This record gives sequence, C-alpha cells and structure tokens, in this order.
Amino acid sequence: MIPIVCLDVGGSSVKAAVTTAEHPVPSSTERYELDSRASADTIIARLAEIVYREAERSSLVTAAVRESSPALMVGLGFPGPCDYEAGICYLRGLTKFESLYGLSVRDLLGERLGDLLGLSGSSAVRMRNDAEAAILGEALYGAGRDASTVLGLTLGTGVGSSLIHHREVVRFSTPYSDRDELFPWPVRDPAELETERPADEVFSTRGILRLAHSRGLQIASPRELSEHALAGSSDALEVYNRFGARLGAFLSEVIAHLGERGPCPRRVVLLGGIAGAFELFEPALRPQLSVPIVSGTLGEAAAIAGITTIFSA
Repeated sequence: MIPIVCLDVGGSSVKAAVTTAEHPVPSSTERYELDSRASADTIIARLAEIVYREAERSSLVTAAVRESSPALMVGLGFPGPCDYEAGICYLRGLTKFESLYGLSVRDLLGERLGDLLGLSGSSAVRMRNDAEAAILGEALYGAGRDASTVLGLTLGTGVGSSLIHHREVVRFSTPYSDRDELFPWPVRDPAELETERPADEVFSTRGILRLAHSRGLQIASPRELSEHALAGSSDALEVYNRFGARLGAFLSEVIAHLGERGPCPRRVVLLGGIAGAFELFEPALRPQLSVPIVSGTLGEAAAIAGITTIFSA
C-alpha cells in the first residue's frame, strides 16, 4: 500500500491529502495557497513544498529518505488543456499557469521531488484533468457509485464534463468538439433569449451572474445570489428558475446525443460551486430529464479520490 500524495491544483489554491489505492477517499483535505501567475520555477517549487508538507504531516518523509525504492507516489489533478500522459501544460490566455506553457509539470516536479524525497524522477508523478478526477471520484465512490453510466458536470468558473461507464472514463465527441468536452455546445442564454453562447458562458459563474444582473440584482458572486434566494428574493428565485430550465434543456440534448452513439447516461451528477445551490434550481431542471440528477456528496474529497485512481491500474 504505497502512499499517494494527491494535489487538486487550482488557480489560487491546492487541496491536498494522502491516500492509497486501497483507500482512495480521504477523511479530510488540507488547503494551501498557490499563485498560478508566478514563474514556472516558483510554481513547481511551491507544488514540491506542498507534497513535502503532506508527506511530513503523514510521517512519510523519514521512510522516503530511508528506502532506496519510492516510498510514495504523487498524483496531480490539473486544469486543462494539457497532455496528461506527458504532463505538459498548454494553458494560455486564462491568466493562470501561463508560465508553464509547453513544459512538463510532471517531469519538473519529479526532478524537484527526487532531490527532496528521493523519488525516482517523473515515474512517481502522474496527472489527470481536475474536472475528470472529481467526476470520477463521485462516480466510483459518491453520488454515482450505484449507477452503471454517469455523466458528470462541474459548474464553476467554467463547465467541465466526463462520462463514466462501468467505472471507466469513456471518450466521446459532439457536433461541436472532437474531444469529450461539453463546454463549446451552443446554448440559448436565458438572460438574452435571442443569443446563443457556449455552455461555458451560460452554466458558469459569469453566466449566472449575467443572468442575475439582467434581473437588476447587483451581486458579485453565486454565493451572494443564493443568499438572496434563500432570503426569499423573487428576482433571485427567478434567476435560478431560468438557469435550471435552460440547464435541463441542454442536458436533455446532451443525453440524447450520447445515447445515440454509445452508453447512455443513467444518472447525472453535478459538482462545483454552482451545484452548491442545487436545491434552488432543481425544481425547474428535473422535469426535463429522463434520468435522475443529483449533486455530488464527497465535496473536496471527490477530486482526491479520482486522482488516486491513476495508480489503480
């Protein structure tokens, strides 16, 4: 049972935990600050420091120094686009991790950790898309664990997606992307009914805020919107009603498309910050779907569990 230090890497923070392939769901995670706009060397040094801290916190440092073979592995959940097998970052124009463009995060981190912990270079470090990791964690161990085929969406700064069939990630294409991505899918914006935007612009933080502003709500975050709705604001409740109705229509189209070309989703699982308000937009969403839809249950542990599965093969 080789310990796995898992890092769920975001633009401003890293959520971390130590797991094993046999026990992939951590009881808790630690959060560390990260400046994704820093230089490549600074980012890699910070990630290495976080790995070291987690190893130290879990009493793994002494073992790593003592053993000649790797005493631990390192898994990263990292935003895309990336070549995850080679660990190469291709983020550009997103104001985060741009200094890593074209570089192998896997190799650079492996080299740094080789010096710190005696790991055998990059072979001890593996990467997976962060949204895919969270969806896979929920599909295997959380809200989708008893469904044969799960379509997962993360709703936050953007829209991430993954299809899990019999515990494996299934690659698919759509009329709008040759990769298993739903964010380019055109959707009629509920704030501007004559305007179509990519799903990434409608079912994201900026999308729900644009919808709120169209109703005259001067708010700065989805959390603030949910507070207004829970306090009984009719405008805020209408925002969630329109958001849910449009999300339901979108998911109905996606499920029909997937079912015609491969395994049809038997459950939809929503994750991410916007999914925290699921109860507010669920009533308008659920009637449009032919399959159950639920929000995730594992929280921050979902991505960690999904990252751990990289080492299960």
